[in-house]
Amino acid sequence: MSEEQIKEEKLSGSEEEEEINEESGSEVEEESMDLMTAVQRVLKSALRNDSLAKGLNESIRALDSGRARLCVLASDVDDPKYVNVITTLCSENNIQLIKAPSRESLGEWVGLCKIDEEGVAQKIIKTSCVVVKEYGDQNQALNIVLKSFNKN
Repeated sequence: MSEEQIKEEKLSGSEEEEEINEESGSEVEEESMDLMTAVQRVLKSALRNDSLAKGLNESIRALDSGRARLCVLASDVDDPKYVNVITTLCSENNIQLIKAPSRESLGEWVGLCKIDEEGVAQKIIKTSCVVVKEYGDQNQALNIVLKSFNKN
């Protein structure tokens, strides 16, 4: 086996484990999962279904066209105009907005990084905004995110 095949097996194996863990979860897991972990899983699910808009231009197009279901904005965005545009579009189109801890973590969540042999993210590309156009799989993480909207 070549090194590339081994890396692909490791990555596909970890994705399969995540899918198995998500499917076999119980109500106890749902309550113990925090909102950021749930958002992270929803983003990964949308990424697998190719329904993410990453970055300002793609996000604004998705928000403006009404195809967006969820918007995740990094809380460490420096430009107030950027934040104002995104929050205004979300409120005008009744799209839920969630704040991520940082641009770096948001970039890692949506796969804008390289994964080394140990499974650690390297060379993470920071992103300020991500829009989910379609949720993808109906799972517990999505239920947690949707319940958080009903509380607000």
